[in-house]
Amino acid sequence: MKWPPNKSWTSTTPRNGFRHFVALNYGGKGRDRWIEMVAVLDAKTTLRVSLKELKLTNKWKSGWLQLPKDESVMPTMPTNTEKPYKSNDINHLYTSIDWDERDW
Repeated sequence: MKWPPNKSWTSTTPRNGFRHFVALNYGGKGRDRWIEMVAVLDAKTTLRVSLKELKLTNKWKSGWLQLPKDESVMPTMPTNTEKPYKSNDINHLYTSIDWDERDW
């Protein structure tokens, strides 16, 4: 997988009630690389996913896949079994130190 990764992702299963995500930030080196993502339909739903997990095609698909309407959003939000990533500064987004200009 190229680094930095693609911007749009579809989870094969709902993550905090959502399946479509956008990569906002990324970082780490080698085996410790990670990607911060936000749900397309809810900016408060954020995840930090390791590059290793993102490579698992049974968990993530690159791009936004067309989903049946009943699968795109959970009808009721589940109890939060997956802890969202909490940044120390939730009011601002900063680019990674290895940020480069690229067409997203």
